Amino acid sequence: MHNYLANWRVQKFTRHSGNTAPWFVTYELTYLCNLRCAHCYATDFDPRPQEDLSTEDAKHIVLDQVVGAGTYHLTFMGGEPMIRKDVYELIAYARKLGAFVKLQTNGTLLTPEAAKRLDEADVNQVEVSIEGIDAKTNDLVRGHGSFKRAIEGLQNLAETRIPKKGICFTVTTNNFHQLDDVPRFAKELDVDEVFFSKFYVKGRGSKHPEWALTREQREKLRGKIGDMQRGFPGMPLFAIWNCEAGNKFCVVSPRGEVRPCTLHDQVVGDLKIESFTKIWRESPVFDQMRRPYAYKEVCGGCNYKYQCLGTGCPARIWHNKKEIIEEECVLKEYGER
Repeated sequence: MHNYLANWRVQKFTRHSGNTAPWFVTYELTYLCNLRCAHCYATDFDPRPQEDLSTEDAKHIVLDQVVGAGTYHLTFMGGEPMIRKDVYELIAYARKLGAFVKLQTNGTLLTPEAAKRLDEADVNQVEVSIEGIDAKTNDLVRGHGSFKRAIEGLQNLAETRIPKKGICFTVTTNNFHQLDDVPRFAKELDVDEVFFSKFYVKGRGSKHPEWALTREQREKLRGKIGDMQRGFPGMPLFAIWNCEAGNKFCVVSPRGEVRPCTLHDQVVGDLKIESFTKIWRESPVFDQMRRPYAYKEVCGGCNYKYQCLGTGCPARIWHNKKEIIEEECVLKEYGER
């Protein structure tokens, strides 16, 4: 769970998580986007807007079910969620249901008016994706002029009462050398939190495998984040190290289809046909992700089988092999077995 959530909230939803409901859910409002980022994985998904759920269906097929099941934390993303004209209405509706709502955006559509309307919708957090601390580095990935517009968007957010403003910084070989300067950069923009996302070779990103971090860089990344956190103790700096797909997290597509995570394109259920609770509790795919030791021979006698979850990255496994879990032990690489 995100660092800033109050302890009582974490405890409340931890007790009701696992097989009952995910802690947090990402709702992809649309796959349409005004940018053409060179590393975007979402280009693997069909962007036909006429198949996106309507406002009323988004409320009652998705939000009512997901929040009603016990999920507290919702992230609205895309594509670019600000393209949907009803994004403010959907945020306000989710907030009235009692959910914590984060909007993840490229920031280029955050005009003063848009930022004001997000504030009025009572959004809890807005996270802007930036791929470098200067225009040259960022625009290599996100396109000419995108850095300037994203910075303007963050500046517009700073003029609102929105409680949390964050940056999502996808770490690649292009910007690895800038990591140490990211907290200072964020602080100057009145940003409260930085999420370091790891580059995944998928979608348009498949054309740039050289952007993926080397093993040495991946090993350094955790230490770098720890060092930066000690230097900026009041600003949460984090990355996701352990996969929670199918355990504490899942994704709902613009059409109401449920998948394990944003990178994973296997559909495990459709909210237009089945209830969210039924899909979450009974999906055979989720069961394999939660209990790989019941399916993988190599996990059966392992002392770490209940802690490890032993699947590696499910999205990578599915993308490469069309399997839910793989037989190879993920701990062997690190000498744990």
